[in-house]
Amino acid sequence: MYRWRISLFGKIPARSLGVIVAPDQASATTKAIDYFRIESTQRFRVVAMQLDKVEQKARSKKRADNDN
Repeated sequence: MYRWRISLFGKIPARSLGVIVAPDQASATTKAIDYFRIESTQRFRVVAMQLDKVEQKARSKKRADNDN
């Protein structure tokens, strides 16, 4: 899984909408369109730029006990 910065182009400068976690650019773009509720007329302006890889770690039981 990777973190993707989602931007909406059309005006200068582009507007950064936020960050999405997804396995590839196509799914990041699709996920962002749904999450940020982008209108159908502006969907072609959405761009996903890869930031870095996200490692999903399982939470250890010892750490979970210490949080309480």
